[in-house]
Amino acid sequence: MKKLRLRYLVFLIIISICIFEAVHFFYPIRIQQIISQENMDKIYISYVAEGKTTAYLVQMNHKSQISEMMSILDSISYTRGIRSGHHGTYRNCLYMTIVNRDLSNYSIDISEDGKLVSTKRLFQARESFESHFNDLVEWMEKYGTVQPIEQIDANQSLDTI
Repeated sequence: MKKLRLRYLVFLIIISICIFEAVHFFYPIRIQQIISQENMDKIYISYVAEGKTTAYLVQMNHKSQISEMMSILDSISYTRGIRSGHHGTYRNCLYMTIVNRDLSNYSIDISEDGKLVSTKRLFQARESFESHFNDLVEWMEKYGTVQPIEQIDANQSLDTI
């Protein structure tokens, strides 16, 4: 009888863990749970499109800039994803480093297909993301300034760098 109770208890624990994990991965998440907008000072963005990289700097001088970016990202919800070592290659993506006023920073990678990687966590947009990605690129081009990307001479030795 005690073995039967123990089996039921183990079975209930396993079912509870499975339900918790399912809710954890499939419950919708809003962008405010991923990105903190409290102390944003500037964002460094590397925009990779069709194999070409362009660097931008967005100075967050007005709260309207932050709220416009957040409204683009908040127009859809995300779910947690299972992060594996390789997610493939993307034609278009944004690599963002957000610098806060207290000089702390964090990175967010956003791909055209709706994958968002933040602090080693993967999130997936729950619906088509391409138009939102294009809106985000337009926002970046509107508020950002193009930054020069330093070129490394292919003939230069790594020892001299």
